[in-house]
Amino acid sequence: MEAHCRSYICLGYFVKYLDQTNYLNAFVSGMQEDLNLYGNERNLLVTYFNIGIIIGTIPSQMIQLRFIRPSVWIPLCETLWSILVMVMASAKNIETLYVLRFFVGLLEACAFPGYAALLGGWYGPRQLSKRVAIFEQTQAIASMFSGYLQAALYTGLNGRLGLSGWRWLFIFDGIISIPIAVWGFFAIPDLPHTTKAFYWKGDDKEYGIKRIEALGQKPPERLTLGVIKRVYKNWRLWLFILPYLMVAQAGSGTNYFNLWLKWAGYSVVDTNILPTAGSAINLVAAFIFGAIADATGYRLTTLIVIQLLVMVSNILLSVWNIPKAALLFAFYLSFVGAAAQPIVIPGCHVSDGNSKF
Repeated sequence: MEAHCRSYICLGYFVKYLDQTNYLNAFVSGMQEDLNLYGNERNLLVTYFNIGIIIGTIPSQMIQLRFIRPSVWIPLCETLWSILVMVMASAKNIETLYVLRFFVGLLEACAFPGYAALLGGWYGPRQLSKRVAIFEQTQAIASMFSGYLQAALYTGLNGRLGLSGWRWLFIFDGIISIPIAVWGFFAIPDLPHTTKAFYWKGDDKEYGIKRIEALGQKPPERLTLGVIKRVYKNWRLWLFILPYLMVAQAGSGTNYFNLWLKWAGYSVVDTNILPTAGSAINLVAAFIFGAIADATGYRLTTLIVIQLLVMVSNILLSVWNIPKAALLFAFYLSFVGAAAQPIVIPGCHVSDGNSKF
């Protein structure tokens, strides 16, 4: 389980985030100038992607529960979105990128909730924060990797075969993603009561079921209208949404870090490299705070501490007219906010551990 499923979840989330955010590096590495993007196009690239995510998330979970096993559905979606990412390298105008970003988002909608449901189906509440932190923080590694990759491609391949360095980024991201997607067809075990994974023998499967039932998990229910109604009537779900939204939005300043670096006059290479230090801060903070939350059980207290740190960052960024060193500090501090997400997600499993919807 650890070697197969968790390795795929970490690698899968790595490429999911790599393919989700690569436009940030591409934009400051020549895409803005090549496609004449001087309005709200950068924000709209996020908007169209998020529309795809919003439309696709719930149907994707329903498909995994009722029609197509996660071990087929998730890798299939990953393969398709990886192909679309490579197609982005051929875009001649922003409208093409809008359409492609929408469909990449639609397909990526299966990833985060699918991975979280798999982990929640195999591990107990006190085991989740660190494991969710591990798979979630592959996004920090992906951000670092994307920055280094774009810097290298801009230096070494910009103009090669008539393609700008930012176009090579999309091509390489797709090439990296597809083999990982193929691994998913073999690595994902589905859930303990439904697994057909080749690496689970009869005794292993029986042990897995007994272990998870001892932790309070029940067999997944057949998805019916009644189950859906029960999930949406659960007040814990709606209570969960508010802190999740706060966590998701609090660290949004990180998305504009490299744009500010470009505006401040840093080189293309530095604009791609400097934000990777923030991703490293994200990585360390997630492991530290995730371990504290698991060891103490004080998830709410840990969340409050993280959000207070991010509040300081957002206050400094909102003032804006402060020394450059203070702005750098504020941007780097905002990366701590991502450490809250691995703590919030297990809270949802704890609230309704029997529903994988």
